[in-house]
Amino acid sequence: MLAEECERAFKVAERLRLALPRVHAQVEVKSSGTMQRVRLILENSGFLPTTSLAWAEKLTRVPKGFAGLSCRGDLSLQTGTPSCVLDPLDGWGSLRVGACANPLYAELPKRGVRAECEWWVAGKGELAVSWDLGRGGAGSWRGKVGEG
Repeated sequence: MLAEECERAFKVAERLRLALPRVHAQVEVKSSGTMQRVRLILENSGFLPTTSLAWAEKLTRVPKGFAGLSCRGDLSLQTGTPSCVLDPLDGWGSLRVGACANPLYAELPKRGVRAECEWWVAGKGELAVSWDLGRGGAGSWRGKVGEG
């Protein structure tokens, strides 16, 4: 009896785990003359969105995600600001079409499953990129830029 109950509870927990947002991050650094383009690409491959449902965003204040860049050494930011505000990312559960997209609130817009931030830096040194997407998780990347 206990074994059967544990098996049912495990199935429920596993289904919930698989529905959670699953954000994958990729950082690209490409040289262009004396400058380097740094691009952060975030994509949610999970079923649920990264912060909350779109309807809840209209009713309450839902925190947005953010990404940030910091430079060390002789490296300096050439364009933009070091921080980037990110809208919540939908999950693949939001990619359904027509009335199936949201049976309760079909008029709600889709936000997309992908976000990007871009910075241009010059010089040589260490670069750190960090991000936080609420339920989608947080992470960071470090690397040396402009050397070799």
